[in-house]
Amino acid sequence: AKSTGYVPKSILATPLEWQDRVIGVMEVLDKIEAPRFDLHDMEMLGLFAQQASIAIAQSQHYDQIAGTLLQAIGSWAQGGDESELGAILESMPDGKQESKDMRQLTLALGVLLQAGAKERAMTLEILAAIQSYLDDRSSRMSV
Repeated sequence: AKSTGYVPKSILATPLEWQDRVIGVMEVLDKIEAPRFDLHDMEMLGLFAQQASIAIAQSQHYDQIAGTLLQAIGSWAQGGDESELGAILESMPDGKQESKDMRQLTLALGVLLQAGAKERAMTLEILAAIQSYLDDRSSRMSV
């Protein structure tokens, strides 16, 4: 409050929890239409905090998967062998379908790195067509 010059009149805070650990804190300041927060506000903030915790945890999980994927591809592209790639892929989190999909995708990309220019060009064309399809579908759904 001293550094910003703003001193709140009321504060409502709740922990952001994920799997029995606190990953952050969410707080709101000064309810606009009332002098203080009530039980309904606490319940609403708690529900929102649960959703925020899930989003943060999923984002961290995807960041970890993406980092591992990039590391594996980079290692293989720089002349690494399959055992290095296998070790990196084994370090990825287990049990989630996203992790299994990323492993499969990484292995496929590794094969493509070893393939010829025609095969890589064909793969890029296929991926571009899939992306175009998804973009079109997304734009139709948002209308």
